[in-house]
Amino acid sequence: MTQAQNTARTGIVSPLRVVLVAVAMLSGLVIVSPAGADHNQVFELHQRGEILSLVELIDRAQAIHPGQMVEARLDEEDLVYEITVYGEDDLYHEMYFDARDGRLLSEHKETEASFRSDHHHNGD
Repeated sequence: MTQAQNTARTGIVSPLRVVLVAVAMLSGLVIVSPAGADHNQVFELHQRGEILSLVELIDRAQAIHPGQMVEARLDEEDLVYEITVYGEDDLYHEMYFDARDGRLLSEHKETEASFRSDHHHNGD
């Protein structure tokens, strides 16, 4: 990506992040980072083009399973986004994407009872 494209893209992503945070707050979407996460490091990785933005991966997840966003996480060590969507099929779809290229690595489906039980047990 050229410097001009990166600069233009940055101008677009920043307002999208603001919208994403606002939507997340209104819809109950949980965006989680590991304890002690260095958000500046994540931002720099994105700015250097080493990882895709969360917005891009949420769009991909929604294209695969339309529905309500529930949760999004970045595993900074492995550079994997975990995105959970409550799909139109009444199942929770936990999708794992490579943060570098957006490739879907794996997917796990759960019923509401199973999802709630797992997340309550894990403290999420």
